[in-house]
Amino acid sequence: MDQVLLRCLESIDSNQRSIKESHCFHSSALMLKARSRREWRKDRPPALTRLSPDLPEEIEPRKAYGGHKKIKAIKSNQGLYVWNSLDVELECPILKVVHNTANKDFNEMGVVVKGTIVEVDSNPFKTWYSSNYNNDKSKEGNSSLEHLLPYMERGQLYAKITSRPGQVGACNGYILEGDELESLFNTREDLRLSLQNSAGGQ
Repeated sequence: MDQVLLRCLESIDSNQRSIKESHCFHSSALMLKARSRREWRKDRPPALTRLSPDLPEEIEPRKAYGGHKKIKAIKSNQGLYVWNSLDVELECPILKVVHNTANKDFNEMGVVVKGTIVEVDSNPFKTWYSSNYNNDKSKEGNSSLEHLLPYMERGQLYAKITSRPGQVGACNGYILEGDELESLFNTREDLRLSLQNSAGGQ
């Protein structure tokens, strides 16, 4: 290390007043003074946002790089969900965690992360649908939502979280339809059977 530093110093012209003014001097060869890690660089444990239907939401802001802020959701019970085929976005309560590919234990713990499939209350969509579609038979006849109407009448829909609760402090996503809903049923057959039993009982 001393020899490297000596060679660097020898390469500096005598006319230059300091090391910083030299264009051929590489500071990477020096042992710089250690500095403490900045707050935005510190390693933090995962947020592990918990679903708490009966408790108020709890969030915790913190500093981020560049003077920005991040919001960590500690407890959550609702979010904004988009029904793409209806082109509508409504706020719905989250009922429970259905499927989570991040960790198999997250289902029992009720942890919500990006990509988690949750069961949401469909009453907000049911109210909107009844006021916008039931009075317009042409729209209802051309609609391809028949496979989701039983779920909505039942009072619950399946949605996928697309936001990052530990970064933005919200559990937002979209309602599952078509192939994504069928893929969920292939993974969780009990969801399909429970719907059939409920429809048969009625």
